[in-house]
Amino acid sequence: EPFEKPPSQGRATRVTTIAFLGLGEAARAIHLPACQSVRSLQVVAGADPCEESRSQFGRKAPHLALYASASELLDAVQPDWVLVAAPPSHHAALCIQALEAGAHVFCEKPFVEASGEAVAILEASEKASRVVAVNLEFPSMPIHAALIEAARTQVHGPPLLLSAWQTMRMPPEEAQTWRGEGKSMQEFGTHVVSLAHEVFGSWPRSVAARMPKSALGPGDLVDIVTLEFPCGGVANLVLNRVCSGRHRYLDLRLDTPE
Repeated sequence: EPFEKPPSQGRATRVTTIAFLGLGEAARAIHLPACQSVRSLQVVAGADPCEESRSQFGRKAPHLALYASASELLDAVQPDWVLVAAPPSHHAALCIQALEAGAHVFCEKPFVEASGEAVAILEASEKASRVVAVNLEFPSMPIHAALIEAARTQVHGPPLLLSAWQTMRMPPEEAQTWRGEGKSMQEFGTHVVSLAHEVFGSWPRSVAARMPKSALGPGDLVDIVTLEFPCGGVANLVLNRVCSGRHRYLDLRLDTPE
């Protein structure tokens, strides 16, 4: 929870420590403020091989010990949790390294680049008796939580059709980063699939997808995905990253009998 109730008078609150592996924009702008807002959570260290990333993060949190590698951090600090916010190609190695050091792991999405990496992380998690969580925060956002609640309680009847679409142009500044690889479904579509799962209360029984290549860049800049659920509901996802028109980060529409 972003804001916790104050502890009962006379009762000490145990502080949970967390360290960051990867100090880029997501760590600085999203995760650091979120962690700092939780009274019982303490950010204790960060690591990133990029000196500029360490410098920018250090200006946001000047009291923290910053390291050039995960190994240095884990040798010096024994955090309860490790937050992995490095580029996805590094997620598997960093997650396993943190688990073997005895920490629980909170990993940014996309979780990994291949299913085999996911299996390796889960095996390391089981061996270490530690938790691995993936950041899929959209169902907790108030606007989406209200939609999910309406679907679950069927206040307007059972959910029939969830339409979700994104219209944007891949920003030029992302071309030189991992986001420039154009993995739209893996990088963003996971959020929409997570929302569909929450709305219909189960995983889909069938999936149909079209991801045509675009002359504008590599990867899947256009995704058209249909998910059919056991309850008879359908989700239709359109991710359009070749749009020169108005930027729409995510629009959702849920149709019910009423």
